[in-house]
Amino acid sequence: MVTAHPEVILGIESAVAGGSLCVLADGKEIGSWVGKSEHPLRAEVLMIEITKLLRRSSVKKSQLTRVAVSSGPGSFTGIRVGLATAMGLTGGLGIEISRASVLEALAAATSHSGAVVVPVGRGTAVWQMFKEGIPMSEPASIDQTLLSAATDGNRIVAHSSLQPVLGGAAEFVTDLAFPIAKFAERWPERSSAPIFLSKK
Repeated sequence: MVTAHPEVILGIESAVAGGSLCVLADGKEIGSWVGKSEHPLRAEVLMIEITKLLRRSSVKKSQLTRVAVSSGPGSFTGIRVGLATAMGLTGGLGIEISRASVLEALAAATSHSGAVVVPVGRGTAVWQMFKEGIPMSEPASIDQTLLSAATDGNRIVAHSSLQPVLGGAAEFVTDLAFPIAKFAERWPERSSAPIFLSKK
């Protein structure tokens, strides 16, 4: 049970694969949830899973000090669901909201140099290049079958659902809510506009 007055952040990533959630208390993850579906989270499922996660983590909604939400890229519907849920929670609780690019959050988590890649549905991915966690390019959509050639020779951090495409050429991550929450903890003043990208 969180009894003192630490910073307690709820992380929400609802736009990539089955989505993920986490709770950070003073920088430590005290609870997490990762969706098993290949589809983005629906609003009603997201709220149910948030309630369950807070209960398992022994955190009351009133103890949250910030909600950190992914601003994309990912499913168009998933991004909107996550942002709307975060805005509803922060508005109702009177707390702060942070919006972060999942690509930037993943790169910043390890001062990554190379490519960061997430799926956005229909055989498409979005990737971005970084140097020591700093963006070196704009996010760009790409057919998943072209990823290996496009990222050849670069270190890659990618969502685990891309393992069949990238094989052993990448470091894979499933819980995307955790880097989103850590990013918000480190840079609470930053706020990314929604990133809606699809196959061109």
